[in-house]
Amino acid sequence: MEDRLSQLPDEVIVSILSQLTIREAVQTSSLSTQWHYLWMYVTRLNFDISRFITWKMFYYPRLCRKEGMKHINLINNVLDFHKGAHFEEFTLSFPFHKHFKRVINKCLNFVSSKKKVEIFQLDLSLSKNVHRRYTFPFKLISSHRSNLSPFVSLKVLAFNNVDVDNRVVNFFIFNCPLLEKLSIHESRLLTHLEIVGPLCFNLKDLEIGHCYDLDFIKIHNVNLVSFKYIVSRLELPPRRGYGT
Repeated sequence: MEDRLSQLPDEVIVSILSQLTIREAVQTSSLSTQWHYLWMYVTRLNFDISRFITWKMFYYPRLCRKEGMKHINLINNVLDFHKGAHFEEFTLSFPFHKHFKRVINKCLNFVSSKKKVEIFQLDLSLSKNVHRRYTFPFKLISSHRSNLSPFVSLKVLAFNNVDVDNRVVNFFIFNCPLLEKLSIHESRLLTHLEIVGPLCFNLKDLEIGHCYDLDFIKIHNVNLVSFKYIVSRLELPPRRGYGT
């Protein structure tokens, strides 16, 4: 049977592979010599292990750690061998455990080393661990000049169960002129948020959830279409001020 798919330009094949899960894309390397390296240039990396996490794993850190360890080798190998410089999407949806901090840091360094990323999502909500949290390292991004930052093309940014402080959020607001959607859930370090145009002119969708130490929000001169503020308590923070 004639293999017409392999006759397509490599760029088209890479585009097709980018629609697969990363595990499926890696498996195509065994199809032929031509396909051996193509997965290394996929433009979407989505490390989402949520479908492997059961309710029991969610509540018991030891079980969650055991499941997470099964996926560490795949993530490390992909990061070590991937050669592409531009990303449509990079997503890491993973449980947080102290043993996973190194691979999470490696993912962030990997993204930060690229030339361009459009969607960046970090979700560490797959485990119930109130005593241990991951803090996004500001020093990772602080050295980037705005015109050289891989995030200058960022359109979607989402943090879930990640402690991001004011400096981190401000960096993305001031250095991502194309940002259209910003979502921050369950950060214990965010206390002050200002969304002020014209820097955030393209921002259309803002969602803040369960950030209970957030004391002040100012939204002014922007083109928001949707703003969601999600809390579990009857009172509505922020406590010290709210501006529009």
